[in-house]
Amino acid sequence: MLVVLFLAGCVQEPVLPGDRTSVERDTGMMDDRVFVEDHAEAVGDDVVLQGPDAVIPPHADVMLCVAGTWRGGDVGLRGYRVQQGRIGHHYMIGRLQASEEELPDGTAVDCTPAMDTPMPTYFPFLFPDSMDPEEDLVPDLPVGVAERLSDGDRWLTQAHYVNHYDRAVRVQDLLALDTVSVDSVDEWSSAWIMEGEDFSIAPGTTGSWTMECGLDSPVSIRYTGPHMHTYGISWKVELVRASGESTVLSEIPEWQPEWQNVPRFEAVDVALEPGDVLRSTCTWTNPADEPLRFPQEMCITFNAVHPMEDTTICKGGWQTDG
Repeated sequence: MLVVLFLAGCVQEPVLPGDRTSVERDTGMMDDRVFVEDHAEAVGDDVVLQGPDAVIPPHADVMLCVAGTWRGGDVGLRGYRVQQGRIGHHYMIGRLQASEEELPDGTAVDCTPAMDTPMPTYFPFLFPDSMDPEEDLVPDLPVGVAERLSDGDRWLTQAHYVNHYDRAVRVQDLLALDTVSVDSVDEWSSAWIMEGEDFSIAPGTTGSWTMECGLDSPVSIRYTGPHMHTYGISWKVELVRASGESTVLSEIPEWQPEWQNVPRFEAVDVALEPGDVLRSTCTWTNPADEPLRFPQEMCITFNAVHPMEDTTICKGGWQTDG
């Protein structure tokens, strides 16, 4: 197991896992860090990225991004697992679109959307599973399928925290990469992401956002799943053939607010041909006095597909009210 440690702003002095109680007593803040020692069995021989050791202020919504370079040789990435504490919203890693001169290894930035500092451009790797063995959240790719990770590739981690508490919370997360040799990979996989951003749900109403996306080359879709927040009602993704025939691949008729922090992926095994499209629909209700828009709410459908060498993002769609 290789552990890579990054430190970011508001850093405290390192302490041992057994000192968690004394940290909370001596500092008055909650200690929400995740320690490698607590997840050694789950991590095994994986490469571990240990995130920023930082303090999140009370009632703050914060994103922290850290840049790095992969130095583990050419490998296939079968997936990765993460573990956050009580205020973690998500912890992801992707392919960074910036040179080391532009964003040196170990650079940590506050990439919260509301901040003046723009978030570095990156394309997510395949989607994070949990280190908890009882939470098998993301289906496995077929044997012989993995995402390409080459020596020297830049990467970026993005950790999102929502602190609902009245006191500061100290955080540090874990991310473990499951890699295999290139010789064991028959076909490369990547993420195909459908993202809607232009919706505006009027106060006191219900509305939906629908997207249709296709590809120029045939692929196999292995799993699919949504990301919405607390106003979601339902989500559905359909495969629409060029002939017009449609099949529901996955559906969540009653969205639960707590699922915004937990991926809900479903294994599928279907072929998408040129001319076919995936149609995804997110539906929300807005009880507030202001319009409901992105990023307060989100409509994202994640798909793991192969063969595909680069993350592909599709945006657009249309709104239906009522």
